[in-house]
Amino acid sequence: MISGSQLPQGMTLQQLQAQLQGLNGTPFQGQGQGALATDFNSYNQAFQQIAPEEQAALGQFNVQSGDMANQAVGSLNSRGLGNSLLGTNINGQQTSGYGSGALQQLAQQRLMGQNQLQQGYTNEANQLNNSMMGDANGIGNYYQQLGMQQQKMNAQQQSQEFNPMSAASLALSIF
Repeated sequence: MISGSQLPQGMTLQQLQAQLQGLNGTPFQGQGQGALATDFNSYNQAFQQIAPEEQAALGQFNVQSGDMANQAVGSLNSRGLGNSLLGTNINGQQTSGYGSGALQQLAQQRLMGQNQLQQGYTNEANQLNNSMMGDANGIGNYYQQLGMQQQKMNAQQQSQEFNPMSAASLALSIF
């Protein structure tokens, strides 16, 4: 009953480093890359746990729902309704009645439960990917802002320093 995993792919550090392109050649490039690598390691560990958790949960679901299916079939058989487990068709239409089509209904319920379980893990993987991409953007923006602040402070500091050439030109313009 367990089908292949439908999980999205995890992101790579190289994909995420594209969010730091604005730091290329700046003094903060190394710090931004280091922060991203640290964040990526945590993300990667969490992401690598999703597939094994999903497979374990699906395996447990299959066992539990299989046991329930066997119990339902046994209960119907004990009542002499084994012939109606697959449903009875008369003139091309399925008849109703206790147990009619019970196996199809049970299979549909099991598949629906499995799909909901898989969707939960898919959503978790998508949330991790989105969160990591947001973190990479945030790291890039943070270090770009630091770079701009440093440039501004350097410019202010240079304008406040004594410049002998400026003093000489000011003295000449006074005389």
